[in-house]
Amino acid sequence: MHKILLTNIEKNTVECIPSEELPREVTHISPIHCTYSMREVEDYFLIEYTAMADVTFICQRCGDTGNTRISLTNTVALCPNDDVAERLLKHHESVVYQGAYVDLEKILMDELRLHSYLKHSDKDCQLDNNADN
Repeated sequence: MHKILLTNIEKNTVECIPSEELPREVTHISPIHCTYSMREVEDYFLIEYTAMADVTFICQRCGDTGNTRISLTNTVALCPNDDVAERLLKHHESVVYQGAYVDLEKILMDELRLHSYLKHSDKDCQLDNNADN
């Protein structure tokens, strides 16, 4: 868990070591390197981040393992309640927080889950290579 204080931050770099359960297709993930900035806007905060991690995965086509680097870039609205989150959904992905901190690792892991459909490149996939033989 990597909690960050909700406050204006120009730029900060952190390393998150994932402690949440990984998607079943991901067998290993390196520490996630993340650079982020946060600013208060009206009644919510906006966090903009770029993150990168090396992932070992099970290919969704051939079932063999592979390695890749995942890079994520996103802007998320951190909202104090569901009403604010719903209002902002047209413009930003929204996360409701409680208290003065937000869990950056949870945000990053949720984003990783959205990108967990992993497969080899066409030239490296064993399914494609076996079809050629």
